[in-house]
Amino acid sequence: MKKIIFLLIIIPGIVFSQPRFRGGNSDGYAKQDAFTNLGGSVNAARFKGGNADGYAMQSAFTNLGGIINASRFLGGNSDGYALASAFNSLSGAISSGRYTGGSADGYMMGNTFNNLAGIISSTRYKGGAGDGYARSSVDINALPVEMSLFTASVYEKRNVKLSWITESEENNSGFEIQRGVYNTENIEWKKISFVNGAGTSNIAKEYSYQDIRVETGKYLYRLKQIDNNGNYNYFVLTSPIEVGIPNKFAVSQNYPNPFNPSTKIDIDIPKDGIVHLKIYDMAGREIAVLINGEKMNAGYYTKMFNGVSLSSGTYFYVVQADGQMISKRMVLVK
Repeated sequence: MKKIIFLLIIIPGIVFSQPRFRGGNSDGYAKQDAFTNLGGSVNAARFKGGNADGYAMQSAFTNLGGIINASRFLGGNSDGYALASAFNSLSGAISSGRYTGGSADGYMMGNTFNNLAGIISSTRYKGGAGDGYARSSVDINALPVEMSLFTASVYEKRNVKLSWITESEENNSGFEIQRGVYNTENIEWKKISFVNGAGTSNIAKEYSYQDIRVETGKYLYRLKQIDNNGNYNYFVLTSPIEVGIPNKFAVSQNYPNPFNPSTKIDIDIPKDGIVHLKIYDMAGREIAVLINGEKMNAGYYTKMFNGVSLSSGTYFYVVQADGQMISKRMVLVK
């Protein structure tokens, strides 16, 4: 009878991918034995541990340089990935639908690890404490806020509403709201407001903010989440928001009115053209020029007027554009 011999060749740096993975064998992958110095990756729908410096359910490994990617991960033991033990010097990464850690300088809910150079990415993660990933102690890597939703929409032509939901918060001071003009290169972010956080919470919290009277253009928004220790993290919209152009010429009443010393005026310009905006006193004398015959693109605009050098009284502002003229009265009270 002829014997058929199968050879398994292990090549450093390759990726192993299968629905269910178990263990390591003689510096390779198997259920009972071990390997060292992994430079490849493990990708499995269900992964269980390491054994004697390898991957297995009950023992250990060292010097992992690869990646573990599994929908459910259940660790190794003794300086490896484990449900009840530890590891050191991870240079790879863990990505898991549900991860439950190790202890004694490893991943676990109440303990620590050191020298992590990789990444943990998980839809459900239970971390480590003391210079590690944790929910209840000093944590230099884990995010204090779990965000499940961040959206934006335009309403009433030029107003933008931001909405976001957090599933949990830890030591959260709040969210600094920033807006930037969208481009494909560097975006210059501008702080526009701040919304207080919930501190520490394990239930979902809903937030919203309305950015009123935004000028025509394409914008990105982001939230700078800041904790009570001054640490921060960014959440950025995945796509830009666009404020379009008006369909008719219009000029708003200045706001506030009465004012002291500054006020704002909104102008809706439906098509490109020459625009004038001038301020007059009750005698018809020209007091200030805010727009002096400039060619402006169609869009929504807001202009600021400062009457700090003027005395209290009634003034008029006149806007000319698209062959039309609109004038309105405003009152300065000091």
